Amino acid sequence: MVRKFDILYIASADYDEKSWVNAQHIAKRLGEKGFRVLYVNSLGLRAPSTNIRDIKKIFKKIKNFLFGMKNLDKNVFVITPLILPLRKFQIIEKINNFFLTIYLRYYMKKLCFNKIILWIFLPTAVNLMGKFNEKMVVYHCVDEYSANPMVNKSLIKRNERALLKKAEIVFVTSRQLYQTKKQFARKIFYLPNVADTEYYQKFYKKKTLRPIEFAQISSPIIGFIGNLTDYKIDIKLLTYTAKKLKNFSFVFIGKIGGGAPDTDVSSLLKLNNVYYLGEKRKEELPLYVKYFNVGLIPFNINRTTTCSFPMKFFEYLAMGKPVVSTKIKGLIEFQIRKYDKLVYWGNRGNFVEMIKKAIQENNKVLENQRIILAKQYSWQKRIDEILKIINKFYFD
Repeated sequence: MVRKFDILYIASADYDEKSWVNAQHIAKRLGEKGFRVLYVNSLGLRAPSTNIRDIKKIFKKIKNFLFGMKNLDKNVFVITPLILPLRKFQIIEKINNFFLTIYLRYYMKKLCFNKIILWIFLPTAVNLMGKFNEKMVVYHCVDEYSANPMVNKSLIKRNERALLKKAEIVFVTSRQLYQTKKQFARKIFYLPNVADTEYYQKFYKKKTLRPIEFAQISSPIIGFIGNLTDYKIDIKLLTYTAKKLKNFSFVFIGKIGGGAPDTDVSSLLKLNNVYYLGEKRKEELPLYVKYFNVGLIPFNINRTTTCSFPMKFFEYLAMGKPVVSTKIKGLIEFQIRKYDKLVYWGNRGNFVEMIKKAIQENNKVLENQRIILAKQYSWQKRIDEILKIINKFYFD
């Protein structure tokens, strides 16, 4: 039996963002399980730039702060703190921690929180530990944060090491993260990212109309969903590939420049066979993926992506789509070797050829195998596994 507790949830993304990451998915499902979640919108990892995207984010943060607490899903209560950005100065960090602690205590008291778990996604929240009489700290690590652009690498490394040492439980989403964090963690568990595969497979089964944007887009459609940002995505590879495959349509859905606001995709988006459809709500995404002929994961190979496990991998598979991916260590090390026929592994030398092979596949058996594999990696199963681990160490 899973016993109930309240969760102070320091997230890595704002809850109302269209493109959901694991922080939102997990919080939503914890709420559905009956746990009350005080979801704290992202405290961020870096200081904002003067880029228009960052300026818009600042105004959005202020607006959400002024609106106060919002109940956006069952048992999920969302708040947006305001943080001074110059964290490299100790005095600024002390001021932030002082006011943030008061702010969070106010809303926890308002919700009558007790039996608290402090659930942290970003190392910037390390100084919150011990401030709320919490029974347990969970650190949910999904990236090598010190490798992100524009961040204070030494500060993040220092904060994360302290967090790893003090947290009762650490969850990581790739084997590479497991290897680099295990020497500091007390109890660490490797739980790769999953996806809302049940929801995607509903769209696979039922007849739906093609999205209106696709009326002017000819097949075959090579699709990508997610953050089109140059520290993760190989923009040059995509541009080269789209130029080589002029008779193929390349569709991109999601934000541009998340985490790297200076990302330049102009050379890609100006091509006649490239279509950028903007961000879509998570509920809409399966409708678009359904009409992809191939799903892309064109990641750069660097310190950040070495530790990544993209959710889009299972989202594509849940719709039976062939996946063309660069050789990201997180996916390669996952038990995908026995499913190699379901994925076309590419690099700068053969990415075009891999897409051509994927288009020519036309194999119902492989399509079904992808769907069967995706069913094993749903959020529902992952939440049950997470709660089983927490329940054991929280109450034993």
